[in-house]
Amino acid sequence: MWSLKYGSLASPNPWGAKGLEWDIQSPPLPSNFDVTPVVTEDSYNYSREEAHPVS
Repeated sequence: MWSLKYGSLASPNPWGAKGLEWDIQSPPLPSNFDVTPVVTEDSYNYSREEAHPVS
């Protein structure tokens, strides 16, 4: 209850996920993207430099 009242809001992509579902707004619009996105990397392509410890 304390976090609900006093905690900060999470960013749109708090985990730094790479999947397309994190590039659209929430709730999604009927047309998610104005143009078809071009995927240039795997959605699970994380490097050690980008990894954040989970606590």
